[in-house]
Amino acid sequence: MELNRRGFLGVASAGVAAGFVGTTHAAPVLLEIPDTGWKLWIDREARYLDDRIFLPSDVNLATLPVNPPTGGWNTLDTAGALTVTLPTTVEEHLWGKFGERPYTADEYRYAETDPVPQNGAYRGVSWWYRSIDIPVAARGKRVMLHIRGARMRAEIYLNEKLVGYSIMSELPIDCDLTGAMQPGQPNRLAIRITNPGGRYDWRDSTTIFMDWSPRFT
Repeated sequence: MELNRRGFLGVASAGVAAGFVGTTHAAPVLLEIPDTGWKLWIDREARYLDDRIFLPSDVNLATLPVNPPTGGWNTLDTAGALTVTLPTTVEEHLWGKFGERPYTADEYRYAETDPVPQNGAYRGVSWWYRSIDIPVAARGKRVMLHIRGARMRAEIYLNEKLVGYSIMSELPIDCDLTGAMQPGQPNRLAIRITNPGGRYDWRDSTTIFMDWSPRFT
């Protein structure tokens, strides 16, 4: 398959591309996961402010906590999720849907004299998920998932098993799917994105630092 910029899918919120390789040093065969057909569900009841935050050097997927959707994994089957195309953000589809508030002075230069513009960005947890096909030919091989970028914390699950974790905002994430995949069967890829800042312009470092800094492990 010819690779180009679209060959590695990814977005500001979540996006993926997968490939599988054999146990030898042969070149990998890359399988593209479409931009289309993704589901977006807002997990408004998710508790995240008390979560421990793990730095890259401390990430051990076998011991990290698993954070399923509020109501359990079956919620993703019944939730009133939106169908979206990557790349995208929560705000592209849901600006102001969970309330609006006046901008503060650090967000908008004229906030004190211009009360009309309202901030409707979302702060919290969202889920991005879809079914992916992993061929029978992948059995016995190592399968890697490449995520182009996410903001802010990304927890990646395949078939309800944690296969990736990153707080490195907007940087690529690579995940090993081998232990969680079901070749030849439907596989649900679900990415839990936690953004405590929610600023649409992404200038939310102050808010994020205040909310999360005491919880770094």
